Amino acid sequence: MIATGRSGRGSSTDQSGGGLVLKRGESLLGGFGDCRLIEVKRAPGVRLNRSSGFSVRLSRNIRVGVGGSRGSYVPGAEELRVTDQGHVAISNRRVVFQGGLKTREWTFSKLVGVQHDPQRPISLIQVTNRLNVSGISYPAEQAAQVRFVLELGAAIESGTVHQLVSYVEGERAQHARVRPVPLPPVTAADAPSVAARVGAGAKAALTGKPGQSRRRRVIHTAIAGGAALLLLNAGVGAMNGSSAQPAVGLPIPAATTAAAPTPTASTAVTQSARATATPTSPKPNPTQTIQPDVIVKKVKLGARPVAPKLLPTHGTPVRVGAICRDGSHSDATGRGACSWHKGVRTWLYEQPYWVAENKAKNAARMKKYKAALKTWNAQSERNKLLTNYPCSKGPYPKGKAGYAPWRDTNHNDIACDR
Repeated sequence: MIATGRSGRGSSTDQSGGGLVLKRGESLLGGFGDCRLIEVKRAPGVRLNRSSGFSVRLSRNIRVGVGGSRGSYVPGAEELRVTDQGHVAISNRRVVFQGGLKTREWTFSKLVGVQHDPQRPISLIQVTNRLNVSGISYPAEQAAQVRFVLELGAAIESGTVHQLVSYVEGERAQHARVRPVPLPPVTAADAPSVAARVGAGAKAALTGKPGQSRRRRVIHTAIAGGAALLLLNAGVGAMNGSSAQPAVGLPIPAATTAAAPTPTASTAVTQSARATATPTSPKPNPTQTIQPDVIVKKVKLGARPVAPKLLPTHGTPVRVGAICRDGSHSDATGRGACSWHKGVRTWLYEQPYWVAENKAKNAARMKKYKAALKTWNAQSERNKLLTNYPCSKGPYPKGKAGYAPWRDTNHNDIACDR
């Protein structure tokens, strides 16, 4: 901003997309899109009516009324309304709004004042050649840049650019003075210990996060306490159940063995055989690891894509300047071109602006058409292959007719291997 303000000069061509034609000696300071035209419009009025009168009974079912009505029309209040949307270009001489319905121009030579709304991204421009106040609205993220360019254009016209630059530099210095001090970098020594992290995690699990409300923390604590009690009861029950079961492999007491009958030789042999026999595991049954191919169905195709209708790309050339007889260049296109340079040697012509736009639109249409045609041809070939080589006549190994990589879904080089 400061560099632009010091130079007081912008670009010689409109590269912001608005297409503004600059006049001789005019330079563009800035161009902004997605702007809106603000104008003063009057709201609908209200008519206040007042009536009075009386009626006279002539017979049983006939009455005659006599009266009148008076009223006044109250016009609506004037208010700011958005009347159009478009592009705003600001040069060192004027502000131009180019919309889809309207075009407005405010020249700095007839400027009375510029009012910036402190609450909304709106700037109202007052000029002597327009009775009602009008202005522009712009995106909030562009407010600072738009307002600076407006003030810069007005300062160039009034010759107070150095004052504007001094004001911006002062604001910049004030902003640098109130800049907050950066915090010191955090090192590994500042990290909490393991015990502190464990304690903080346990506290958060039992009582909830510090940012929660008191009611939610109470509910969280009650739920956590109930869950802890359930886990504790389950652990105690498991310990009691394991202690009640008889121990396996412990020696039988002498009193019990004395009362038991004496085993015979055959019983001892049978028990020893049962003890030494090893359990037999079932024979593993191998399972199929490769799934069969998924049957690919035909795709329903529509009509073949039709080539698009292309826009014209040639127009009547437009005169944009001239080359003088002394070799200089002139931007004038009329009779006064090169009047101080020995006359016109060659006129310069260019194609209209819509030629480049139509070429870009034609390229986009052809790209879309080619992509659609490629997809349609690929799907048509797939349907043809599925018709000529159905899976009922398969399988089709790789390298044979009927095989396609998109049919081999399990990637075993065989299509239709069901």
